[in-house]
Amino acid sequence: MRQRCRLICSRSSLYLYVTAIALFTLCNILAIILISRNSKQNDQPIAKINAEEPIFPPQDGGLLIGNLLSSFVFNFNQSSSRTDTKRTYIIHDAVVVGNAYGTYGQSAYVTLATQCSVDRLHMLFELADIWRAPMSIAVFVPGVDFYIAKVYIAYLRLCSQVIRTNATFHFLYHRDMAPTDSYLSDHAHDHQAVPSCARSKEALPLLLRYRTSSFRRWWQQALHPQNHLRNVARTGVRTPYHFLTDIDILPMLGLAHQLDVFLSTSPKGKSCPKCVYVVPTYEMPEQLPVPRSKAELLERINKKQSRPFHAKVFIHNQYATNHSLWEKIPSSKELEAAYKISNYEFFYEPFFVARANVPLYDERFIGYGFTRNTQ
Repeated sequence: MRQRCRLICSRSSLYLYVTAIALFTLCNILAIILISRNSKQNDQPIAKINAEEPIFPPQDGGLLIGNLLSSFVFNFNQSSSRTDTKRTYIIHDAVVVGNAYGTYGQSAYVTLATQCSVDRLHMLFELADIWRAPMSIAVFVPGVDFYIAKVYIAYLRLCSQVIRTNATFHFLYHRDMAPTDSYLSDHAHDHQAVPSCARSKEALPLLLRYRTSSFRRWWQQALHPQNHLRNVARTGVRTPYHFLTDIDILPMLGLAHQLDVFLSTSPKGKSCPKCVYVVPTYEMPEQLPVPRSKAELLERINKKQSRPFHAKVFIHNQYATNHSLWEKIPSSKELEAAYKISNYEFFYEPFFVARANVPLYDERFIGYGFTRNTQ
């Protein structure tokens, strides 16, 4: 009974903590809508956005894995790892650091924090090219996925200048599926090649073949530690604010810059340390391009080509945002807080921008479903 009372009191304090919740509205479209592209587990990676000429001698038209791994600094030291509170997961912070990592706090106000498993890493090509600002990415790397992630992150950095500059990666794995010594120091694949940057769709599926049958069986039963990963990604943020999303959520082009301006100059952004700013989120068929204006989005809504995120799957997920109200608000030239959310409910799971001092996610919830609404 006492334990239950402490839990309820703790949750009540979280409700009081968020004293103001506001929505963004922007004139010309580009800054406020997130587009969720539902991708299946076996989706092929998208085409590379920022192709560069390979800097390594190609082998059969590809890039040697050994050359990829020697092209960047990999900060992995088992003695410097940490664990979660229950000692179930091992965490390695900043194993790969973006080239601009040391200047993040001086040049930007907000970092996009996200998390994924290795088979979703290809989504970073498009996400990084749209965001073009600091990113903190936590990756689940049990067993052989540790090696696959290491190789593929080297590939991402080679093929995308924006990833090389802005993306910092953190690793997390289950204590019962830690990378073995063979994965930590294995050079058996150094003379094998991955496709060149111009053929990036083929790279990750090729690397995923390194998964053994026993690992695949374990993977089918494993629970994805989403909240652990979200907290790791947040811990890696070096800017005053973070914008935490899932890796298959695409922001509108220009959102990072608009947020920097709003958070650094707006009286509301500067004077409300306990405010979080909710970004309206919509979903649409993956084959449709991201709309370039609010008017274009509204047109798709009228044509039944777009709808609020999870409107059909679980309406309470985003219901408190009140998308219909936001859709009626005229656009403005600057990003600004549109209105206060007054109808908060427990199952609400918005994507929002906040300072680092908001509560972390509850790590008792593991797997998919109802994990973000516990914050």
